[in-house]
Parts: sequence; C-alpha cells; structure tokens
Amino acid sequence: MSLILTFFRTLWHSIWDRSFYKDVLKRKSSGASFWYLYWLFVLLLFAQMIPIAITLFTNIDEAETFVEEFKEQSPDFYPEELVITITKDGARTNVYEPYNIAFPTFLSQQIFQIKNMQKEYALTIDTNAFAEDYPQTNALFLLTKHSLIYPDTHGYKVWPLEQLFMRDEMPEEIVIHQKLYRQFVHASFPLANKIPTLLVTLGVLLVTLAPFFVGLFLWFGKLIGLLLPVFLLWFIFAKILKRNITYKPLFRLSLHAITVPVLFKFFLPTFFGAPFFWFPTVYFLVWMWWVVAGVTGKARKR
Repeated sequence: MSLILTFFRTLWHSIWDRSFYKDVLKRKSSGASFWYLYWLFVLLLFAQMIPIAITLFTNIDEAETFVEEFKEQSPDFYPEELVITITKDGARTNVYEPYNIAFPTFLSQQIFQIKNMQKEYALTIDTNAFAEDYPQTNALFLLTKHSLIYPDTHGYKVWPLEQLFMRDEMPEEIVIHQKLYRQFVHASFPLANKIPTLLVTLGVLLVTLAPFFVGLFLWFGKLIGLLLPVFLLWFIFAKILKRNITYKPLFRLSLHAITVPVLFKFFLPTFFGAPFFWFPTVYFLVWMWWVVAGVTGKARKR
C-alpha cells in the first residue's frame, strides 16, 4: 500500500510541484524515476484495457450466437448455379452479369453498421466492368475480368488476379463452385467454435499481461524519444546559459516532467482530437524549461 501511495504522490507532484524537482535533482540514482515512468504507462494501459475487456466479456453470448448462425447459414452463401473460372487471361462465369451475391443474414447488420461500407451486396461479378466503376457499385467486393476490387481507407484497392499464377505449382485454371466453397467453410468450423473462448482469453490477457508488456515497449520508446530533447535542453542550459547541471540529472528530471504529456497522449484523441497532437511536445519543453530554470543555479567559474 505504501508503494501505491508513493507512486500517486510522485504522480501528483510531477504534474505541478516545481519544488519536488529539487528533491529529484538531489537523488544519487535515477532508478526510482525510471520505475515511476514505467508504472505510469502500466497504470494508463490498465485504464484503457479494462473497458475493452469488459466489452469482450459482455459479448460472449453474441459471439456464441454468431458462431451458430455462421455454421447454419454460411454453407449456402455461395450460389449453387455459379461457377467462376480464373486463368491467366482473366475471370469468366457461367451466369448473366452483372451478378450480385447478397450478404448472409448473420453478417448484414454488422456490415451495415460500418461507416462508409453500407453496401447491399457482398460481391458483384462483372467481367465487363473496370476498377473505376467500384464507387458506383453497391457491393463490398467487385470482381472484374482481371481484378478484385475491395474497400480501403482511401477509397478502394485493386488486386490483380494474375498474382494467383505467380507460383509455378499453381494450376493453369482455378474453378470455384459451391462444392469447393463448402469444403473451405466446413474446414473453418473448428476454428469458429473457438471464437467465444478466444474472446475470454483475450479479455483476460488485456487486464493481466498486456499492460506490463505493452508498457515496457512504450517505456523504452519514450526513453529513446527523450534523448534528443533532453540533450538540446542540456546544451542550452549548461553551455549557453551556464547553468550548473549535467545531462544525467537533467534526464532524470525529464522522466517526471513527461507526466502530463504522457497523460495527454493517452487521452488527447478522446477529448480534443488530432489537431492538438503538437500540444504534449510543446508542454514538455515549456515545463522542463520552467523546472530547470527554477532548480538550477549559475555554474561557478573556475
């Protein structure tokens, strides 16, 4: 309990108390400051992981329902009459085009809830169409003679079908029909049955191991990121302003001065949005300048 109180006391004073930094400057070792920053990341990660884990746990029943619907409906998703033949020359079908395949019931609601992906069909096949026609289609995927087009964050992406035949062991033609499709679907059932268990496992990992391991990577990355800014501050204060401070204790101060910028980077997108991405860096430099100016004196002339 005393360690927890010490941590939160350190957190509080690191945020606002410039006199606290005088005590940090007097320390002979930086170990406590390094550990403080690491546990700060762990605590913030816990705060972010817990709501995610709760969401996973509360959706276990929905996941089980999804699996049952998937096993029931997915075998009939591929139309019985449709045969797609793909060769190096492109794709062809045995049906009248454009040919539309609707979403299965268990997927339609989830797809329609995704922003900018409110499509009526899962796939449209039109070997006379071009990639440029994709925005006008009402399907998530568009299969043309030479490409498969699918949504992307910047609009859509084009995947050339000829890439299927880049390996020597590939056959000269690929024939896709309902029987082949059902073989793949039934092979996926064992994995689908594990989805609820995987969600529980993921939820447990998010609130146990994940904060410690992810926190370690964030901590190490932050230490690397502080090297140059602290060096610049040291050069200004020690070499230009002739303040009595060396690089090592200045770096120790930065491990506490970075507290508010770390808090902002964890919660900034939630409260303010991307336009304020520059604020943590500016805050850190201004606060460090204020701290160092207050805890250091002029270097003695020899």
